[in-house]
Order: sequence, then structure tokens, then C-alpha cells
Amino acid sequence: MSVEFYGTREITVDGAGRVKLPSAFRREFEINGFGPDVVVAYRELNGQGFMMLYPRGVWKRVLEHVSEVPDLSALDVEAMRRRLNRWSEMASMDKQGRIMLPKRFTEKAGLSAGSEVALVGSGNRIEVWQLALCDKTVNETELDDEKIAAVLNYK
Repeated sequence: MSVEFYGTREITVDGAGRVKLPSAFRREFEINGFGPDVVVAYRELNGQGFMMLYPRGVWKRVLEHVSEVPDLSALDVEAMRRRLNRWSEMASMDKQGRIMLPKRFTEKAGLSAGSEVALVGSGNRIEVWQLALCDKTVNETELDDEKIAAVLNYK
């Protein structure tokens, strides 16, 4: 079972504070046998807040992976798991593919009803960014096209 979310979709947060996943993203939940349970995790990158949506089974594997990192002490593992869980909430996707974003996360990320967001497929998760901040953050990364080409082994 390998979930693969790719692509970017621009949507609007609805009046109830929900995002609606596009059909391609919902299909990944279905073909991988995930139910409607989703973990919404908050994170900041370069001072910009965003959320990550994980199928519950994937989130469980993320937490298991933390326990298996060889360079982390038992105290570091415990601290990391605590931090990850402190900044995550359980949610559920309804039949229309809508997920309620936790208010404490939307406020920190500067989102509200009517906000334009980018849903970014990022392998095993979907990232939820304020649309303008998504473009800004991507453009500010220090990774250039030559490095990407080298990793992908093409020029």
C-alpha cells in the first residue's frame, strides 16, 4: 500500500472552515483502502504556517518511523512524538470529500472561511497552504533546477 498524492489544486475554504479534496486525492484514499479518518498536522516552514493532511494509516507509519530512527535517543524519540502529536488533530472526511480544518491551526496559518488555499500533493500527504504563501515559499527555497535535475538524473 503506497499512497501517492501529486499535483496542486487551488480551492477556497468554505463557510464552515472545510476544504474539499479533489477527486484525484479522494481516489488515493479509496484505492489504498483508507477510511475517512484523516490526521491534520500543523507545521511552519520559513516562518510560514501550513497544514498537512495524512490518511490515518500513513500518520501511524510516520510515528512508527520516528521510533526507528537510529540516531535518536529514547528521550528524543519521545520528545519528537510528543511534538508531532501536540500539533496534530484527528478529522474525518465526509462523503463529499470535505475535511474540517482545526480552528487553532487555521488561525495560526492565517486562514478563514473564504481563504484561497493551495492543496499540494506531496507524496504521502496533502499540504494546505495559503495560496499566496505557497508560491512565495516555493520560490524562496534554496533548491535550484540544477540540483533537482541531478537528483532526478537528467539535464
